[in-house]
Amino acid sequence: MQKNIRLLLRNHFYVCFLVIIVKFSSCLSAGTHGCIKAYAYPVKKNELQHAVNAVISNSNNLTQDTIPQNPLVDVTNGKHDTIKGLSNDAYVELYISRDGKKYRYTFRYTGNKNDWNRDTTSEIFIAYAHDENGRGGSEGNGGIGWYTPFLKKKLIKVFEEEFIDKIDENLKVKHRES
Repeated sequence: MQKNIRLLLRNHFYVCFLVIIVKFSSCLSAGTHGCIKAYAYPVKKNELQHAVNAVISNSNNLTQDTIPQNPLVDVTNGKHDTIKGLSNDAYVELYISRDGKKYRYTFRYTGNKNDWNRDTTSEIFIAYAHDENGRGGSEGNGGIGWYTPFLKKKLIKVFEEEFIDKIDENLKVKHRES
């Protein structure tokens, strides 16, 4: 009987330990935002960035703000998500005006500067998205997830129709979802 109790307690300890490790594993990266959706292009990062800048410059309903070093990016349910030590062009805050409503997105170019010069493909992904009422957040830190499918779909639709489709036109290639 004592042996069974010890075995049960030991197994309970391992399960609790595993749960704790999984819970805090997202804290090991630069941020806990996750990826709401990613878009890959068969071009170098500099070409993608040039197309992004051109689309923003030529659109009346898009405005950009580059996020500075070590910003506080998001606070969702009391959880702080910061991005540290990244260059100023890694994360970009984009505002999209549509039908009198203003949406806010934070997207990121994937990879690091060393890879950008030699990689022949590049990606951007949505790290944060908020609707006109401030609803939203990130995939990994809350606000957007399996429990908010309609909000996620709405935010992605606006981002794609007002931004991604224009990048596709500018580059003359269709993005690949990744």
